[in-house]
Amino acid sequence: MSKYEKFLVDYIIEKNGIDINSININNNMFEQGYIDSLGIFTLFVLIEEEFDIDMSLDDVANFNIKTIKQLAQFIQSKSVL
Repeated sequence: MSKYEKFLVDYIIEKNGIDINSININNNMFEQGYIDSLGIFTLFVLIEEEFDIDMSLDDVANFNIKTIKQLAQFIQSKSVL
């Protein structure tokens, strides 16, 4: 598990009080109830602070990421820039 995936999984566990074994990083995190449309904005702020990256309005407007794995890959791509 990458550090980005671990950060996201830890956040979801803490926020939802669920067991780590019930989380599949390839499942749709919205359909699974891990996060909702408002919660994603809170998560964006935490991601920016934790990894010292900037997420633009375009990133938010074009957000089509559904899984923890996809979001972790997105964070990693922003961290490299």
